[in-house]
Amino acid sequence: MAQRVERSLEAVQPLLEHYGYGASIVAVFAEGVGIPLPGQTLLMASSLEAAAGRMNIMLVLLFVTASAITGNSIGYAIGRWGGRAALTKLKVNPIRQQHLEGLFERRGGPVILVARFVDGLRQLNGIVAGILKMHWWVFTAYNVAGAILWSSVWGLGTYYLGRDIHVFADFFHRPKRSLYVLSAIAAVALVAYLLRRRQIRGDGLGEADL
Repeated sequence: MAQRVERSLEAVQPLLEHYGYGASIVAVFAEGVGIPLPGQTLLMASSLEAAAGRMNIMLVLLFVTASAITGNSIGYAIGRWGGRAALTKLKVNPIRQQHLEGLFERRGGPVILVARFVDGLRQLNGIVAGILKMHWWVFTAYNVAGAILWSSVWGLGTYYLGRDIHVFADFFHRPKRSLYVLSAIAAVALVAYLLRRRQIRGDGLGEADL
């Protein structure tokens, strides 16, 4: 794991040397709109540069946090006004789609918060929130909170721990497949529970009308 983190940091070093803060800003922003770039790696590399006195850690955190918030907001807009066509082309069942939208409205906030720390989900969470029409202010609140938390963990963590951050990174990446499987199972179980509860409520109302 340590060697993989080291190689990733070395790979992005030329970008920092040529573009400075701009490299992290562009990469993190692009991730927010769904483009897979090494935003997190550049955040870590920038923090190492700050620890060595070649960059300012407060500027790194400020620029990266702002880029993450802005990128995800644009991703949300893309999903909100362009993603619905994709669902139609995929022929998603309208009733199931309605249930998913309701689920995301009730539980979408924590998903936005946690997704920031998971590769793949970090790039797509804004688009998915837009497609499912999550309320803008709810999305924005969790988007801002997630961006601040993410940039602080990986930015300040790398700044203070240096290259030993790989120990912390290993916590996230080692059980990656298991995490995805468990998350999928939990999501299915939650959907089934909510649909079942709605059905029971509907049956109860029907009996009351009788």
